[in-house]
Amino acid sequence: MAELKLKELEKKAYTTSHEDGIIDLMVGFILTLAGTMILTGQSAMIGMIWLFSLFIKPLKKKITFPRVGYVEFAKPQKEKISRMFIYFAISGIIVFFLVSSKFLSPDIGKFIIENFILIIGISLGGMALIVGRMTAVKRWYFYAILVLAIFVSELNNTLSFPYALLILGIVMFCTGAVLLIRFIKKYPIVKQDV
Repeated sequence: MAELKLKELEKKAYTTSHEDGIIDLMVGFILTLAGTMILTGQSAMIGMIWLFSLFIKPLKKKITFPRVGYVEFAKPQKEKISRMFIYFAISGIIVFFLVSSKFLSPDIGKFIIENFILIIGISLGGMALIVGRMTAVKRWYFYAILVLAIFVSELNNTLSFPYALLILGIVMFCTGAVLLIRFIKKYPIVKQDV
């Protein structure tokens, strides 16, 4: 019984820590920046934008933790988060290897080049599904559906790749901003008299 209550409390603490929208905000900013860089011909700098993800933890320390506290999660939750990052890293390494490999057969290389946008869309949608599944934050399922819809429309030549990134980035950024404002209003910092 106590074990069940602890798990419920841990789940509530975990989902509350994701109510702040900071991850949505930063991922949205990164995608918007990537789309803008491609449109303005600055695509050589795209590799640098992942550095903005380094702001997530300091923002959480500055905004989230003073409002709802910091919880050191139990080992299973930490393992779940570690698995999620390992999935992303392995996926990225595999895609990088496939795209840059000289050992790739010409047919596979041609397939990857011809379907690159679809592969990116499926990868981003898959990552959003994994994040939604592992964090139990349902809005990531919406992001996964949105990613697939945007990239399918890109395949039909309705939308170009940079605009697909811009739309997705702006939706995520705006969602994150709304969530952050709600979070700040819902959980004001309580000044304690010492």
